[in-house]
Formats: sequence, C-alpha cells, structure tokens
Amino acid sequence: MAFINEKISSSFFRAEVRNGERRHLIFATDQQLQLLKKAKTWYIDGTFKVVRQRFYQLLSIHSFVRSGDDMKQLPLLFAVMAGKTSEDYTQVIVLPLQFVPLRIFTYA
Repeated sequence: MAFINEKISSSFFRAEVRNGERRHLIFATDQQLQLLKKAKTWYIDGTFKVVRQRFYQLLSIHSFVRSGDDMKQLPLLFAVMAGKTSEDYTQVIVLPLQFVPLRIFTYA
C-alpha cells in the first residue's frame, strides 16, 4: 500500500477491496466519478494482458460522454483485479455504487 500512497494521487486511488488473499485496487478521479454519476448506462470491459503478475486483469467501467456536438465512450473507473471469481467481480462492480449513487441499476 505504501507504493500506492507515495506514487498515485489520493484523488485517483479510491479503494482496496479484499477477497481472502486477493486484492483489487479501484481508481478514478473526482471528475470521472461525476461523469459516471451522470451516465445513463455503464459499459464494463476487461483487459487481461496489460497487468503485472499478482494481478489478473484491468477492469474498466465506461460511459458515453457528450461535449457539445461530440459524444465519445470514455473509461471512467479502473480496477486492477487479482482474481476472477464471481465474488471478485461483484465486489469490484458494487463498490463504485458507494461513490456514485445511481438512479436505476440494470443488467443488459
């Protein structure tokens, strides 16, 4: 944890979630959380080959963001995950709800 506290801004590192021996680290800026809060739909993506050993994947939550006439899908929250069980995913996906109260949460 010392590395995270020294090298990554506290406004970006949000939480550490533990599931037994597995650790999952959650990252998002205040601005990203505000955009996520306004989002009507979240899109979740996992990337497996970009993380170092000890971790299993980089999970990201995206949404469409409009600026003027332009609209783009942007990553708004990141989780570096050390496991892949359904409990791991549930813990990581539910945690952002503490930061971003949603009006309606549905599964597609």
